[in-house]
Amino acid sequence: MKEAKSLQEIYKPEHQRILDDETKFSIEDVFDAKRKLKIEQNEADRKGITIEDLRLQKQVARQEVGKKVKEQEEWLNSIKNVDLKTFGNTCFHFMIESCKSNGSEFKTDCQKTMDMYREIIRYFYWNGECEILDKSRFLFLFGSYGSGKSMCVKSILKAMQYHRHEIWSYFHLPTVTKNYMAQSVNKDIRNDAFESLFSCSKNMVIDEIGDKSEKQKFYGNEIESVRSLILDKYDKWISNSANPNSQKIVFTSNLFPDKEYFFTESENDIRPTIRNFYDEKVYNKVGEMCNLVRFPNVSYRTKNKVELL
Repeated sequence: MKEAKSLQEIYKPEHQRILDDETKFSIEDVFDAKRKLKIEQNEADRKGITIEDLRLQKQVARQEVGKKVKEQEEWLNSIKNVDLKTFGNTCFHFMIESCKSNGSEFKTDCQKTMDMYREIIRYFYWNGECEILDKSRFLFLFGSYGSGKSMCVKSILKAMQYHRHEIWSYFHLPTVTKNYMAQSVNKDIRNDAFESLFSCSKNMVIDEIGDKSEKQKFYGNEIESVRSLILDKYDKWISNSANPNSQKIVFTSNLFPDKEYFFTESENDIRPTIRNFYDEKVYNKVGEMCNLVRFPNVSYRTKNKVELL
């Protein structure tokens, strides 16, 4: 009597890459294998090649995809793990491009100014410490209108996103204040404009604090939300001071902390300061929790930089 052949022996010529002598297959597995073989045969017929050539093509294609994926991963790792110099060059590239878009020119002829930019870049860089600034404290960038504070910070944030895929929260305070005033007169709803500022726990930039829009009156009262925000961030900074991964905040402002930071000693210089715009308490809290960095007395908002004195 002739011995019956196993399923493996029957289908082995056509399904050698699917069937394995050491594996038991159900009838459903066999039909599935036949279906896949039929699909492959039809595809090979359409292309006018053999199944073996079709499989070889697909294998090469998979290898090419794998190679591209690996190259992409290596590229991402290379830009993610850059050294400070490369990160700094990326920051300066975005600063130069930002100035060009405003019709101005980013000049590097002042060593003191360049040292300031490099130290700010060190503050944002994820490895190592700064030479002067204290990374455990926030950053308060102040200077005259158009001196490049926002341009500097936005350029560094672009570099952070490029190299680290790290996105900081960004708040333009005059816009927040405008939305605050435009909302409903209902007090609970009006507070929503500042809610994201108070609740945000990510690294964040609060741009242009001390703007004149904060002095608008609502029913005879000045907006107190910004003052409350600064004091709230101070309390959180104190409570998280022992945590090296705690939130970082960068403030920018046209307000100088106090008269001692002015470029001139003229008694006629009546520009507002943190101390007289808010009060003594806010002035002290800002000075305690922030590194204070004064920007040079020049403007990037004109075609050529001009002295603002």
